Amino acid sequence: MSAASARRFAHEDGEKDLLQMASAASGPANVRLVNGPDSCVGRLEVFYNGTWGTVCDDDWDLNGAWVVCRQLGCGTALSAVDGARYGRGADPIWLDNVRCAGTEAALSECQAQPWGAHNCGHGEDASVVCSGEEHAPTMASISHCGQPKGATRTRLVNGSSVCSGRVEVFHDGEWGTVCDDSWSLVDAQVVCREVGCGQALSALSQAAFGQGSGPIWLDEVTCAGMEASLSLCQARSWGSHNCNHREDAAVECAEARMMEGPGSSTPVTSTGTCRRFSYFSLFRSAPAGERLQPLLREG
Repeated sequence: MSAASARRFAHEDGEKDLLQMASAASGPANVRLVNGPDSCVGRLEVFYNGTWGTVCDDDWDLNGAWVVCRQLGCGTALSAVDGARYGRGADPIWLDNVRCAGTEAALSECQAQPWGAHNCGHGEDASVVCSGEEHAPTMASISHCGQPKGATRTRLVNGSSVCSGRVEVFHDGEWGTVCDDSWSLVDAQVVCREVGCGQALSALSQAAFGQGSGPIWLDEVTCAGMEASLSLCQARSWGSHNCNHREDAAVECAEARMMEGPGSSTPVTSTGTCRRFSYFSLFRSAPAGERLQPLLREG
């Protein structure tokens, strides 16, 4: 190798070293979740080049959500949500085609297109729902016997009791309905638990309890069943639908009764016991890429 070539290669190697050192010095990019009921649920935004921007939902999955929840100290990932479920952000769109293994310490360590390179609009902004637990290992008991704190309100109307009727949700200062596209018993169970009733008996479609009025807030609702509120389930973005009020979703739940306690009353199911669930978020030494999924058990 000539002396000139050796100097050129040494210069290129030096530039690479400087880039690596600059990258290491800058550290992981900060992330946040916005426009949700709390800081552990919402639209995903990442801080880069002095500006907050969004993440496109192309290839967005639960592995990426795990990384975000862990980076934020928000416990386990419950869902990776697409389609600007928590509203459309503003430019820039910083990341696209994010692919995480799930073991990364920060979202910026995952594979993705170069910063700012994308083929998306803000209708594709990615979101995340975390359990909200702050430490691991941990066990957090969550009562599902009443309205969860900070959640979008849900009610059942036009039925024979408060535990049956047309599903309505309160958003942006106004009550609206839910379209029956993809409506299932799993979704109904989330509603019944949220309004303090017993188990879901049926998930009804085609305006079984009459047609509502006003906005149709949610469409294509798909719950995993463990969500504390209907607003935490996957769905199209607020107000985005292809429905009319003839497709209003409804629910029938088992009745709940009130058991008086010292200075308080606790809603219980018709079987006489308040249903409580525990999220177990356990982390242990494991081969790279392996992790334990959160367990949801009654008791």
